Amino acid sequence: MTRRALGRTRLLLPGRDMSWKEFFSRLFKELEHDAVDDVAATVTFYCVLSLFPFLLFVVGALSKVVSWETIDDVVHQVSLVMPREVTAIVSTRLTALKTQPATGVLTLGFIGALWSGSAGVASLIPAFNHAYDVVETRPYWKRRLLALVTTLGVGLVALVASLVALAVPALSRWVGGPLGELLSWVRFPIAGAIMMVTWALLYRVLPNVKPRFQPVSPGSIVGVLLWVGASWGFGQYAQRFGSYEATYGALGGVVVLLLWMWVSALALILGAEINKILMPVGEKEQIDTHVTNMPETAKQQEGAPEIAPEQYAGQDAETERTQGEKRPSAPGEEKAPEGEWISGRQPGSSPT
Repeated sequence: MTRRALGRTRLLLPGRDMSWKEFFSRLFKELEHDAVDDVAATVTFYCVLSLFPFLLFVVGALSKVVSWETIDDVVHQVSLVMPREVTAIVSTRLTALKTQPATGVLTLGFIGALWSGSAGVASLIPAFNHAYDVVETRPYWKRRLLALVTTLGVGLVALVASLVALAVPALSRWVGGPLGELLSWVRFPIAGAIMMVTWALLYRVLPNVKPRFQPVSPGSIVGVLLWVGASWGFGQYAQRFGSYEATYGALGGVVVLLLWMWVSALALILGAEINKILMPVGEKEQIDTHVTNMPETAKQQEGAPEIAPEQYAGQDAETERTQGEKRPSAPGEEKAPEGEWISGRQPGSSPT
């Protein structure tokens, strides 16, 4: 779509009164202002700590429904996107889980994963607050409860997605023929749609502002597609060109896991930034009003308190006056009592 303005043709985003140039300019400014790479590193730390407790819960619950061989098939399908080193770490942990009693796995997973695993979700709350330019005012217990409920919801979504990933190949084999071959490829867009809706829900419930819910938002679409492409590309790079094992030895797989989760966190936060930029004007005004009505102590959590425009003028005048008083005397000059500078007089001399 194009629109002629000021004698030039602007290439606009579909359905938006914003050019692609303006969009990318604002996006890069937001990414730099919000220090997204540092925020993603923080999210990565907590997500790594919560990964295996969360995996314990999901696998423990899934083992109640399907066999371990089927779970291995799910891991194999997920390995098509994840780096090989990450899949190896997950597979090793799954092998250890097989030796634990089934009841103990589920009980320990439900208790440990909902608390330890929620640390990763809780780290997304300040990340999304930065993306939407809001500060946190909710008490700690409410944020932690929100993280627990969200972790449980994401775990249930992971279970459903795993069952769908298992059911579609079985259905395609049962149907057979060209239709069965087509069904075998359907699982990929289905998995992508589930991820997009899940990400859209995270963007809706976690930040300290409630934007309008879109089952498939621009940020979730771009974020998921970027995550899939970046995960596959990073996996190929680590397999063909990476020398992490030669550099880090036995920790090479852990380093790849950290980098992959950092890339995943970047994609997730980038989606929130895109949603903020493409948010309708009415919703942006609601966010601005929400921030304006926050207590002053909450606003100061993000930095120095804002100064009203009329205060800037007073500060500028005060600065100019102070600089004038501190102005050094040049040779042959002295400051008259009334504040005027008189040339050609030495200090202490009388006028002639």
